[in-house]
Amino acid sequence: MVGLQLRILVSLACGLVLPACHQGNGEAQGMKSNKRSFSVTEVHARSEHKSSFCSGFTLTTTQAEAFFNRGREIDGITLHEKFDWLPCYVDGRISNPELNMNHCPFSIQAGGTASIRCDGGKAFIWACDQCEDLLAD
Repeated sequence: MVGLQLRILVSLACGLVLPACHQGNGEAQGMKSNKRSFSVTEVHARSEHKSSFCSGFTLTTTQAEAFFNRGREIDGITLHEKFDWLPCYVDGRISNPELNMNHCPFSIQAGGTASIRCDGGKAFIWACDQCEDLLAD
């Protein structure tokens, strides 16, 4: 009897926990939205490097909107395994009504990823595989 209960408990745990841990396509769950409705209201460049390494990395508001519209939300594993990190950023604010984003701060990183943090602790990791034309110096 205890063995049967243990197997049921393990089966339930695997069914509930494992799908949340692994997204087969690298996209975060819950992203069924019209990504074309992003609106960027401000942008400015910053760098973790004191040299001129990042001096050429900047985006306009239109380019930042294009980054988010072409991109997709990803999970942390995909961020770590498929994207490079560079110390160059463009920061700004973004809105998207479908995702309940209202003037949320974002950082686009020159390696093709971005983070968005909204009120209430809601956070997104974004990536764009088709943005080389926007991110290149």
